[in-house]
Amino acid sequence: MHSQENTSIRGGQKSKSCLNCEATLLAHSTHCHNCGQSIKAARMTVFALFSELFTNLFNLDGKIWKTLRSMWIPAFLTKEYISGKRKTYFNPARFFAINLILHFLLLTYTMSYSDLNLDMLEDAAEITKSELVTKYDTIATSLIPSSNSSEIDTLRKALFGDALHVDQDTMFSSIILYNDMSEYGILKKDAYSLTPNELNEKYKISGWYNRLFVRQAIRINKNRESTLTYIIGNLTWVVILVLFFIAALMKLLYIRGGYFYVEHAVLMMLLHAKAFFVLNLSMLATVLIPNTNEDFMGGFTAIIYIITSIYFFVTMKIYYQQGLFKTFIKFIIVGICYLIALFFFMLIVSLIGVAIF
Repeated sequence: MHSQENTSIRGGQKSKSCLNCEATLLAHSTHCHNCGQSIKAARMTVFALFSELFTNLFNLDGKIWKTLRSMWIPAFLTKEYISGKRKTYFNPARFFAINLILHFLLLTYTMSYSDLNLDMLEDAAEITKSELVTKYDTIATSLIPSSNSSEIDTLRKALFGDALHVDQDTMFSSIILYNDMSEYGILKKDAYSLTPNELNEKYKISGWYNRLFVRQAIRINKNRESTLTYIIGNLTWVVILVLFFIAALMKLLYIRGGYFYVEHAVLMMLLHAKAFFVLNLSMLATVLIPNTNEDFMGGFTAIIYIITSIYFFVTMKIYYQQGLFKTFIKFIIVGICYLIALFFFMLIVSLIGVAIF
């Protein structure tokens, strides 16, 4: 039989109030009626600390395990949570946020920087190679007779590959945004050695848009790894914006059903959380098994997206309880709007991100 009095961690003082929320304890109670904390766990010990950890971690009736078991049926889990069973399951917003953040952390970790050509040493090597090939041609033409020009070209190819002269190796050769940026002919060497003001003056770059674009493009090119991490971080905002936009669209599509906006938002969170959870498991597999075939993982990821789309249709049918034809039409509308919103928000977030990077 537990005492009515509680004991603090430090001094063992007696108290008739809860140590966690300070609510007055009821007679003969074993847990606080206000916050649910156990009264018997008076003095904190190392054993009690780890005992609570393992109890919460391996308790199959705990919130996280119940949520993981039920997340495969998002319609059911949404109805449970909306109906008021909020102590039984993990908070949907928190569950979604954890899976979303973990997904993009794993995505950043598993990115192959060499495959994405993010090695800054390669740029430095190219600039150096361009300077060397320029010096080589100057020296070779003065020492080797012009009749042996084919030998000069063969030797240059063997030493420097396709390297251009330093006065020919330019940036923005294939970038056209608002206007043709290749017209400025900015040399890579100057891009890495001159300040933005010096570049604007030397290449006569006019207009705030062109100056901003050139400055940011060079800055991004100089900090490729940081840029990639920054972009992936911004993608989290894209997903969040798309999610709440689609929830608003669902509110309009089912406006006659009397559903609250939060119901659609919770449903979208749980659907996305399930998809990210499965993707995270597959990405963890690539980390634990480094030699995993990339084509296999790409195909597996595509299958997850397809299955998630089917899940979405089935979830709409179960949750909103409309006919197959109506559900299918609304599913198509939501799917098209999802892709449009994804592109739109990605463009907006990218432009803002590039501008302030």
